[in-house]
Amino acid sequence: MRNHCINDYGKLIQKRIRGLFFISVIAGSIISWLVFPSPYIICLSFYLKYLTLFVCLLGGIVGYLVSYFYYYFYNFFYLNYNFTSFLGIIWFIPVISTFGMVKYPLIIGVSSIKSFEFGWREILGGQMIYNSIKFISIYKHMLYFNNLKIYLIRFFIWIILLFIFIYL
Repeated sequence: MRNHCINDYGKLIQKRIRGLFFISVIAGSIISWLVFPSPYIICLSFYLKYLTLFVCLLGGIVGYLVSYFYYYFYNFFYLNYNFTSFLGIIWFIPVISTFGMVKYPLIIGVSSIKSFEFGWREILGGQMIYNSIKFISIYKHMLYFNNLKIYLIRFFIWIILLFIFIYL
């Protein structure tokens, strides 16, 4: 097995995965006992029992092979990009099958991203709220730090404006 950047080989992760597995099995059995009035017994034939075992083993083998040959396939597809994209177009025919259905919703999506994500919503939400709260906090900190000086300046401005309004 090869180590990838995203893996679950650590002991701490393994403990959590085992815990989640046992909790899900116990919770599933409790819910099935509470929901169903009488327990159902599933009787499988001999071949169906081995079919489920075979499918599980086959899935494990295929998963192991895919993880083992991951880098080889990645390099093969990357080096032969034109060939693989041609095969993808031939096999899946995305241009014919989905072009008419996808073109207009994508145009609507682009216009909605321009108007909502990068428009007025960014002013009201996201980082703008954080920046405005930070600015107000810094301003209030400055007010509290220079409290007496600002109070006296406001008082004198108020007195000056009062005299101006009285004598006009």
